Amino acid sequence: MSHFPSIEDFDDGVTAPTGGPIDDADDLFLREQAILGDEATQFSADKFPALDNDGDLLGGDGATGGGDGLVETHKFESSFPDLIADNEAVGPGGTITGTSAPYMPGVVNTNFPSISSLPEEEPEVIKQWRERQQLEIQRRDELSESRKQETIEKARAAIDDFYDNYNSKKDKSIEQTRYENARPTNQSINQPI
Repeated sequence: MSHFPSIEDFDDGVTAPTGGPIDDADDLFLREQAILGDEATQFSADKFPALDNDGDLLGGDGATGGGDGLVETHKFESSFPDLIADNEAVGPGGTITGTSAPYMPGVVNTNFPSISSLPEEEPEVIKQWRERQQLEIQRRDELSESRKQETIEKARAAIDDFYDNYNSKKDKSIEQTRYENARPTNQSINQPI
């Protein structure tokens, strides 16, 4: 058996509307007053302010409501003190001038350990990859160093060869000049033209 009533029981309490459409607005007000009883006087027209004055609908001049507006406003303001006047950290114009705690950007005040402080074990695949990378870098460094040494040796050999050729040509040129200077000069004068 269910805790809920059956659907058939709902049809028993339904009553069809009786009567025709309401033609008279006064009849509606009379029925509302009959239903509300003594509470209907709370909603009568004399309880509401007149809307024909030039004041703001939101209480602009305080003259609405039979002159009680200023008293009610004063009562309200005295019930809730001004928050800005009581706060020492608020300066003129509502700007905040100081706080109780120093501002520290980038610092998160939580009781949880940060992610960087937790020890994290690297997976074996990453360890193997790092080892392979280190070996590859070491192999490339050795290859680069050997190529550098070969290039330096070739450059030294080329420089030595250049200076050897230069010195031999210089020596030959010096010998040629000495030989020409050692010959008698009158032979070159007596030659027929």
